[in-house]
Amino acid sequence: MENSKAKDAKVVLVVGNYWCALALGDDKTAYGVGYNTSPEKAKKTALEECQKRTTNCKVVVCFNTRDDNLAE
Repeated sequence: MENSKAKDAKVVLVVGNYWCALALGDDKTAYGVGYNTSPEKAKKTALEECQKRTTNCKVVVCFNTRDDNLAE
């Protein structure tokens, strides 16, 4: 958080050695997060959680927390 330049930044998920995904929709105060052993499952969960809170959800970021993997 100390490196974030956004005044409204917040931690929404903390995991290790998993794929993590964040989905956002029309209501920018609502979001969905997901984590799993595969990027597809993490994205699916993030979208499902986002759709419970807002409309027109899409995955905006998906990455693996391991150092030897690249972000998607």
